[in-house]
Amino acid sequence: MKHKIVNAEAFDVIAKIKRFPKDKSRNKELIPAFWHRCMQEGTVARLADLAHKNNLFKDALIGITPDYYEAEDDFAYGIGAHYGGEACEDKALRVLHIPAATYGVFDCVGQAADVLDEVYAYVFGEFFQNQPFRPGGTVIEVYPATGADRQDYHRQIWFSLEEKEN
Repeated sequence: MKHKIVNAEAFDVIAKIKRFPKDKSRNKELIPAFWHRCMQEGTVARLADLAHKNNLFKDALIGITPDYYEAEDDFAYGIGAHYGGEACEDKALRVLHIPAATYGVFDCVGQAADVLDEVYAYVFGEFFQNQPFRPGGTVIEVYPATGADRQDYHRQIWFSLEEKEN
């Protein structure tokens, strides 16, 4: 599977955060419903306006899970954007500081949610088994602003990495 290793400097994300249960089958419905609600409420448009213009993810919005591996019963999931610090009066949005880290960046091509599932299955079934890394804690799904209706829609999933102890 096509991937690359990227060293990213620390950055900030502005996001609307919600907690979800660690139940993959339920979250296949709950997280898309959260995105839909954020689109209807205008949150997605506000985030796009607040996105740092020269950012790590270009014109994309992100789905970010900053604590999945640390959380026991539920986890925080945010819909957000790389943030440049512009004034924001929206109390529903939070700024998260993401520390510098090494990321495994995996390409996802196609419209179906199954494409994301395939990447997650590969990363946890093969990549971490055969590489000198383990999950680092943060997962970022990158959703470009254009092309979502195309069969070759290109997304990425960024997994923070930590070196395995010998």
